Formats: sequence, structure tokens, C-alpha cells
Amino acid sequence: MKSFDDLTNLGRGGRLKPHAVRLLAEQFGIVTVRTEQVAESINIVLRLEAADGSRYVLRMTPPKHFHDLEDVRSELAWLRSLAEREVPVPVVVPAQDGSPIVTRSWPSIPGEWHCVLFQWIQGVDLAKRLTLRNIHRFGELVANLHMAGKAFDPLPGFRVRPADSVFPHCNPEFAHVEELVLFDRLPRRLLPPRRMRLFRKAAQLAQTEIDRLFAAGTPHPIHNDLHPWNAMVNRERIYAIDFENMLLGFPVQDLGTLFNYVRRDDKFEARVDAFREGYMRVTPWPEDFPGQIPLMTAAHRLLVCNYYASHHDTEFREFAYEYFPASEKRIEQELSAFRAG
Repeated sequence: MKSFDDLTNLGRGGRLKPHAVRLLAEQFGIVTVRTEQVAESINIVLRLEAADGSRYVLRMTPPKHFHDLEDVRSELAWLRSLAEREVPVPVVVPAQDGSPIVTRSWPSIPGEWHCVLFQWIQGVDLAKRLTLRNIHRFGELVANLHMAGKAFDPLPGFRVRPADSVFPHCNPEFAHVEELVLFDRLPRRLLPPRRMRLFRKAAQLAQTEIDRLFAAGTPHPIHNDLHPWNAMVNRERIYAIDFENMLLGFPVQDLGTLFNYVRRDDKFEARVDAFREGYMRVTPWPEDFPGQIPLMTAAHRLLVCNYYASHHDTEFREFAYEYFPASEKRIEQELSAFRAG
């Protein structure tokens, strides 16, 4: 039998499924009749159907994740605050003892896993309903998230990485530091000289602007992974999901990340306009100058490049050979927009 670390993400999910079923029965009193792995990510995410027809999502955060228990607790505190402000977000289902997080380990599976159960949100990904009307509503949702972030008053113990760097997950003050390998530890085939120069220039420009943002203002919680696959369309509501990558930063950084997932094709401008109109129904547009968001998009692209290149899983590192050439083209586009602005 393969070791757990040698399995693919789907293989790990398959090995964890029976443990998840027992966990739900013992800790939540939920008898499941169907389980399905719904995401290929560093987490194991299972969609569950209970015997009474109820549906849930169980997120199992592995020990090698860059989030530790404090990070997960802070994420759930932020979700509670958003729910109190009636922002559409996932509802956490506590265990029978009232705990929102159940930490467990199992034989032959390395480390401790932090497990959180959410109610299932009925609907479809925004990516499958990407109409201008839905994009407009998505803009309203994101604006409300940003307004809630500015008003958030954290309790003692709240601890989230600051987005004060192009590579915030390389911050040594937090657990499971991601190695910064982008500029000096990669093969020439992955990062030839022209691409290296472009990536270095983008990182320099973005870091200068991030330094300015943090010197001039007070950061607050941002989602940091908003995209059409992390938004669910449910009739007249759109929900934001998957808050585990949250950081302390500024709305313009959040939008830079979001726009990284919007293709720069012939529909790009119309989609950005619809999003902006929805956003501005709630609060003013956060860009300090034209081109600021494209610069933050380039920064996020670099962050993801380092993530793939430094990952401990071979399948992630191999994907870097597809992602880097696409990123070179996209970063060139974003820097052109920044310079034009």
C-alpha cells in the first residue's frame, strides 16, 4: 500500500473518507449515506448527504497546510462576524460539544487534521452563471465584504497573515512557511532570463505599492481568493465561500486577486464594468489610481507561481511548467495596464 504522502489528492481523500464518516457519526451525530470529494486542493473537501437528506461540506485541513489551528479559529471568527452582518457566507455546524473545530489524527495518516463542518449551500458556481447581472450582484457582495472588513473589531487571539508582501505565505512569523524559490532556485527551463527579468520587475513594482498601502492605512480582513468558483449563485443571492486564504490587507489587493481569474478576452471590459457598477452601489471604488488593480493582479500571479514551484507535491510542481508561460503573458498584460494608468 502506498504511503499517504505518495498518494494524489484524490487518493488521500479516498483514504480519509471512512475516517470522515466515523468522525461525523461520533462528533456530530450525523449518519452519512453518501460522500463525494468536491475539490482538488491542499485541503480534503467532502460533500456529504445525511440519512435525513441534509447536506454538508466537511473541510479537512492537513498538517502540512500553511494554516495552523490559530489560523482556522481566526477564519471562523471572521465568518461569524460576516454572518452577524447578514453577508451571505457558509454556516458552520458545531460538533455536539459545541466546538466549531474537531482536531483528529488517524493511524497511517501523518499529523493532526483540523476538521470544520459547513452547511451545504444549494446553488451553482458563479463560473457557470457568469451573466452580467450576476457579475453586478457579485460586485455588491464583494463591496459588502470589504465594508464588513473595515468595521471588524477582532477579539484577542485573532491572528491572520498580513498581505504586506508579494509573498505573504513566506512570512517566518507563521506556521508552515512557504519557501520563496521564485528568483534563485528554479531551473532555467522554468524561468528563462526574459521571464526572470519580467517577474523581478513586477515583484519590485508591486512591493513598492504594497509598502505604500501599509504605510498609509490600516489593513483589515480580506478574502484573498475571490473568484467565480468561490461564489455560489442561489436564486437571488450570491454567497462567498472558502475563506481559508484570508489575509489582512486592502480591498484593492482583494480585487487584484479576483481579476487574476477573469480572462482578458473580448468580454473582460464588460465584465469589469458590471462588477464595478455593482460594487459602487455599496461603496466607492477602492482603486487609488488607474492601473493599481492590474499591478495587484500581477502580484497575485507571482504568488501563485511561487506556490506551485515550491509545493511539496510533485503534481503541483509539475503544473508550474504550464502555469509559468501563461503567467508571463498575463503579467505583461497587467504591467502594460499599470503603465498606461
